[in-house]
Amino acid sequence: MPPSTETNKNAQLEILSRVDEIVKGRAKTTELISLQKPIPVLDYSDVVVGRELGAGSFSCAYEIKSIGKKVMTQQYIMKKLSAKVVANPLLFVACAADLINEGRILAAIQHPNVVQLRGWSGPNMIEDYFQHSQREKCYLIMDRLDQNMETKLVQWKESKPSMWNLPSKRKQLEDDLKRERYTGIIHLARGLEHLHQHNVLHRDLKPGNIGFDASGTLKIFDFDLARVLPKSDDKDATFQLTAKVGSPRYMAPEVVGGESYNLKADVYSFGLLAYQILTGKTPFKGIQFDWSKSNSKIPKTWTSDTRLVMEQCQSKNHKERPTMVICVQELELANKFAASKNDETTQESSSDPFGLGNMCGVNVCGVGMDDFNEMLGLAPTTASDDESPQ
Repeated sequence: MPPSTETNKNAQLEILSRVDEIVKGRAKTTELISLQKPIPVLDYSDVVVGRELGAGSFSCAYEIKSIGKKVMTQQYIMKKLSAKVVANPLLFVACAADLINEGRILAAIQHPNVVQLRGWSGPNMIEDYFQHSQREKCYLIMDRLDQNMETKLVQWKESKPSMWNLPSKRKQLEDDLKRERYTGIIHLARGLEHLHQHNVLHRDLKPGNIGFDASGTLKIFDFDLARVLPKSDDKDATFQLTAKVGSPRYMAPEVVGGESYNLKADVYSFGLLAYQILTGKTPFKGIQFDWSKSNSKIPKTWTSDTRLVMEQCQSKNHKERPTMVICVQELELANKFAASKNDETTQESSSDPFGLGNMCGVNVCGVGMDDFNEMLGLAPTTASDDESPQ
């Protein structure tokens, strides 16, 4: 027998009584309110939604074909709660509160390495759900990204130079790939640095939540689980937050263990992502994740500065991890050093543009052609009359 209308109304009132507590509770510690820029409230009827682009546990992303009668000069997506969430009032309240929280954070964060919020259904989506039965009015509209880091990692792996490339060409391709990977990791570090400057803890950093726009710029997205931490004079202060939040492979030990944690939980995830981006290897291979025995060894080919920063990021003790400010400083210094060394190498090899000096271990710079042929067991060349010295 279905519940009476009165029973449903009482249940809804009980849920609504928790709405302010949930939403305001997640926003009460934020220092971002004054930074929030006005975000257009877009009516669902004005948005023409296309195909589904992807789905998570509680939300789905759809392409947007048009908004009102305006000509779209940029591509956008709509992130909205899934049908199973909308059908469950209790689950809806929690997920909608997260969506509102995500919208408020993105409204205050303006950075080239963080996805931009362009519009939303407004901060009253929970009340509208119960009071006006507007179940479609729960969404965010953001910039559309071309691909995520998962796809990019596969592309990098498949773009490795062939053994058939000339040595110089192979070296150039390898350097280009290294430069692209390193640029990605610096962009990720800068984006996180900006978030942490505003006490925003992402809590779910992984390749699937990092994307690239059409120009190749890295963007951090998916702030479902993000929280704004209280300000503290103690840089090592921790806070009691929900345990085991995020993706196990990239989760900091203190989050897994149910201990209190802080912004350094993101730093740990960043260290693992940096390792994966720069080496192409997945950290903690296998189903079981043992944080006491990390297999994410730092490559010895990296500069000493880079290796030290990455090792510290992966420390099991959050107090030993650097801040993202330090990470950015060290990575950019290492990048400048690598660039200067690359310039020196380029100048030194300019007399051998095709890399022939690396073939068969022979340095042909300054070696006559007859000498070179003799070393290879070939007959000496004979100059024609037209080429005879004068």
